[in-house]
Amino acid sequence: MQRNLLHSSVIRSILFSLLLVLPLDTAVASEQADLKQCQRYRDLQQQYTEKRRRGGSKTQMRRWQQQRNHYSRLYSRHNCRVHRRYLK
Repeated sequence: MQRNLLHSSVIRSILFSLLLVLPLDTAVASEQADLKQCQRYRDLQQQYTEKRRRGGSKTQMRRWQQQRNHYSRLYSRHNCRVHRRYLK
């Protein structure tokens, strides 16, 4: 009887530990973008870089820099580095 209680106690603690860890794994996985999304972030980042190189008004330059930084953050946030060798 005591062995069964110990056994069920151990099983409960293991299950509880798994329940705490599993949502973290799925949250991280959901933050990873697929190759197509990563390519889009990179293309838009390069597009705004090119616009800034061509020049424009102070307001345009600031806005383009904000947009470029936005897509750069998305690229990082969605862990697109894992796709880096497949991006054009």
